[in-house]
Order: sequence, then C-alpha cells, then structure tokens
Amino acid sequence: MPAIHIRNITEETLSRLKKSAEYNKRSLQGEVLFLLERAAEVVPHKAYPEPLELFTISSPEVSHQAWNREEIYGTDGR
Repeated sequence: MPAIHIRNITEETLSRLKKSAEYNKRSLQGEVLFLLERAAEVVPHKAYPEPLELFTISSPEVSHQAWNREEIYGTDGR
C-alpha cells in the first residue's frame, strides 16, 4: 500500500493530532488517514473547473445589454 512521509510538522500540530486521535479512539496514523480522506473528498474530481458562463441582464440605466469586443478591448484586438 502507498505511504507518505510528512516532514517539518510543528510540535503543536503533532500534539493536537495526538489529542484528536485519543479523543476519537484512533491511533495517530488512523487519525491522520481519516483527516486526509475527508480532505480529499472536498477536492474537485475534475482537473480543470467548468468554463464560466456569462449572462447579461437588462437594466433601465444601460442603453444596451452586452458590450462588443471593441468596447471591451478597444482596437488592440487582444
């Protein structure tokens, strides 16, 4: 089974992990594995986020609903 090694952990963090493990009746390794698994669940599974969708709304203060490329970038053609 794969393994990881964590370096440069502070004494305070290690102490808190040990207390958490004791409170949850787990070994230190079991506690760290539990926390890593929970953290991995919230990471998006896709490598890249979904593309943004842009919407326009009407407003009485604006004379038109959307800008064209030249209005946004000028004549530079970015």
